[in-house]
Amino acid sequence: MQNTNWSFTQVWNKAIELPQDRELVKRDYLWASELGKPLADVWLKMNAEPETNPPNARSLRKFEAGNLWEWVVKIILIRAGILHSSQERVESNYEGLLRVSGKIDFIAGGKVDVEGAMGSLKAMELPEKTENAAKQILDYLVATYPDGLDKKVIELKSISSHMMNALEITERPLAIHRLQAYHYTKHPDIERADILYLCRDDLRMVEFPVLADTPKIEDEYRGYIERATKAYQNPERPEVAPAVIFDEDMGKFSVNRPLGWSSYLFLLTGLENQAEFDNKYGKIPASWNRVLTRIKNKQPMTKNNEEKIVEMKEWGYDANELASRLVVTEEEDENGSDT
Repeated sequence: MQNTNWSFTQVWNKAIELPQDRELVKRDYLWASELGKPLADVWLKMNAEPETNPPNARSLRKFEAGNLWEWVVKIILIRAGILHSSQERVESNYEGLLRVSGKIDFIAGGKVDVEGAMGSLKAMELPEKTENAAKQILDYLVATYPDGLDKKVIELKSISSHMMNALEITERPLAIHRLQAYHYTKHPDIERADILYLCRDDLRMVEFPVLADTPKIEDEYRGYIERATKAYQNPERPEVAPAVIFDEDMGKFSVNRPLGWSSYLFLLTGLENQAEFDNKYGKIPASWNRVLTRIKNKQPMTKNNEEKIVEMKEWGYDANELASRLVVTEEEDENGSDT
């Protein structure tokens, strides 16, 4: 007799965790999503080096969660009648430098189609609270922008609550996202690209605008392309980025997440996986940040503090100089002591 018992969980897990075979092909250009990432990692990808750490099941789930939220936002923009296009390709090419190519999540703007949007909301059979919230958003947009919305790029990033908490404190987007969004302002009809962060855990949102022809970001953008071009032209792989960095956007030491997430982690560091990476380096940033906090607050140094300062120096960091650039939260300020 045929077994008709089935499990939705089993079907779901199997579908989500199915690895996607991607053919590695050598290329002479950068993806916009690679801007700001460790050069050794990008060099290996451009040279089609086989990955030692392809995405695991957890990573595949996070990718799919991001895809689902991108689809939700797309539906909302379509229903409101303000989606101009999605996945439109933008390329930039400075003379003598690597070409950069990337696809925009969404270009949106114009007048909100209230009548059409309301009808669509009914047809979607949303939960009552969600439908009421959507109606309030539409009413707000119409009342606030009666002449319509300026056209702009919306680049969606779904993140964890831990990362959202950090962004709410620093009020700055991550460098890799800032550079990607800036690339999209190279589109001839775009003056602004907004990075929209959506927390997967509690649906908080925070948005950061990136404007075209911003000198500081232009220098950052072109500077990275210049370094990537020089690295690409060199037959030798670039040096591996430090595992612990002073993150200028976060205003503190942190582990080098792009390195920990690298699909070449074993090749670059000899570590088997991200768990090993976190176990080896994960506790270092907090201990160094506590010392920077004490320096910033002009507190006396303990023996342990002095040892940490020496550690930082061995890694090439000047503790006294970095203390002046440290961003301290209330919680960190309260826990600034170190024995």
